[in-house]
Amino acid sequence: MPTLSARIAALAADTTDTVVALVEAAWPRSLSSREIDRLASEGYETGSVHEMYFLLSFETPGWEHLLGPLQRAGFVVGDGGPLGPFLTVKAPVRLRAFELSLASARLDRMVARYGGFSTLIGPAATRATESLPLEKRLVPG
Repeated sequence: MPTLSARIAALAADTTDTVVALVEAAWPRSLSSREIDRLASEGYETGSVHEMYFLLSFETPGWEHLLGPLQRAGFVVGDGGPLGPFLTVKAPVRLRAFELSLASARLDRMVARYGGFSTLIGPAATRATESLPLEKRLVPG
């Protein structure tokens, strides 16, 4: 069972992540808002849950100790293992600016100890598309 000081630190970290995500989601020109708009223009349904990939980069050694906390925070470490100072993780994220900002803020806070940063790669699966009838797919020619 975690100590009281560990629980307080975890609560403070979660509160900080939430406040950062709220501020970023409220700003219409934020990176998360623009990313949601871009994904919506590509056909992804806003508000739906997708597995999102993130790339983590590290500047200092010892980041291997972060693998356990990442998994406890709900992130799945990419298949194939870490490659040098880079690591790919994925997590289910609802396509809303707040949820995307919250996931990014958590990752950034976790990798900051190792001089790192995170960046969104995008959805793990391509969007569902309606298949066109054969006559619409054929190009006259």
